Amino acid sequence: MPTISRTDARFADDIVGKQRTKYLTYTFDSTYPTGGESLTAAEAGLAEILFVDIEPDAAGATGYVVQYNYTTKKLLVFVEEAVAAGGALLEVANGTNLATLVVRLRVSGI
Repeated sequence: MPTISRTDARFADDIVGKQRTKYLTYTFDSTYPTGGESLTAAEAGLAEILFVDIEPDAAGATGYVVQYNYTTKKLLVFVEEAVAAGGALLEVANGTNLATLVVRLRVSGI
């Protein structure tokens, strides 16, 4: 199961009006499921997710593109191997070991 933690204790939650921003680190696990890994509002410490900004945290993210699907509430991981051939990004295969993939998230919501 993936691990979600605070990025850094120096980053307090930002609160502007009713909107709250959380700074998190998301570490994927050794068995990526087709359709993505869960990132719900509750897991992020919010009532509803409005925006997710994703940034690679380490060299292990090289070659991967991570995107948040607001409908399914999941983080999807794509691999760039097809781009060189002129194709679209492909989702990582079911069961792929992504234990070295770590991303930093800025999650805003209410």
